[in-house]
Amino acid sequence: MLITTPYKEGDIVSFKVTSGEEIIAKLIEEEPSGIVVTKPFALVPNNQGLGMMPWIMSISPGEKIRVNTSTIMLVHKTEEGISKQYLETTTGLTMVTK
Repeated sequence: MLITTPYKEGDIVSFKVTSGEEIIAKLIEEEPSGIVVTKPFALVPNNQGLGMMPWIMSISPGEKIRVNTSTIMLVHKTEEGISKQYLETTTGLTMVTK
């Protein structure tokens, strides 16, 4: 059986790592040993619901990072509303919907 992924390179994806964190990032590349992403943000609960904070604070935000497959429990394309919020956070641009 052929399994197709619900995401592609260039998409904003969410992934859950074995430490329990839910991460949102732009998918650059998928490799057998892991995924390469940029601008990873962790979802964190706050008084207004969910917020985002940089997942790795000690590297430049635009750096490509490789996340090993052994630490990833799942990967999926991010829901549209959260993806929009992520893009606004990472670009500073407000997304207009029709």
